[in-house]
Order: sequence, then structure tokens, then C-alpha cells
Amino acid sequence: MQKLPKEDERNAIATSLAAWQLGETSDGLHLLAAGKNTYFLQRILFYIPVILVWIGHFRALKAGGYNFKSYWRDAWVKMNFAWERMKPERYQW
Repeated sequence: MQKLPKEDERNAIATSLAAWQLGETSDGLHLLAAGKNTYFLQRILFYIPVILVWIGHFRALKAGGYNFKSYWRDAWVKMNFAWERMKPERYQW
């Protein structure tokens, strides 16, 4: 039968785990790295809906004055603005 840790050991483990989850043990570097990977993946995955929206709505977009080049540029400008605001480097840990 496994022996349970004492109260102070449990508190130390809980405090250490909470600090790790909040990124306090490495100045948030592991969270920044994860954020950069997520940012890269989001950029790649953004291609799919942009193209699918164009395929599904190209007649309406053309009627509104968009061609593929202007639609593509506007979609990326708006998404880049959002990504700039979401960059992990902007957060204070």
C-alpha cells in the first residue's frame, strides 16, 4: 500500500504545480514557445477557410467589387491585425 505524502509535502507539490501551470518556473518561456507554435499553425490553417469562403461566395464577393487578389489581401490584413494583438510576446507574465 502506498504511503500518502504529508500535508506540507502536498502543499509544496500543489504550489509547484500551480507555478508551473502559470509559467512562473521558467519566466513563461515554455508558454511563449507553445504560443509561437500555435501562431504558426493558425497561419497555415487560415488558408483553408479563406479559400473555401472564396469558392462558396465568389459571386457575391465579385458583385461587391472584390476579385480574388483583393479578397485575399483584405482577409490577410484583417487576420494579421488580429494575430498581432494575440502575440504571446505582448502579454506580461
